[in-house]
Amino acid sequence: MDYKTIRDKIEDMVNDNHKDFVKAIISMEKSLTMKGFRQPL
Repeated sequence: MDYKTIRDKIEDMVNDNHKDFVKAIISMEKSLTMKGFRQPL
């Protein structure tokens, strides 16, 4: 997934349901941290 795809998905989730958005951010942070790098969105 490229940056634009991720951003669009996040925007859709924010519009749909804030709780899903928070879960997505947390899981994304975990996966980025586990890979050993952090990339700001």
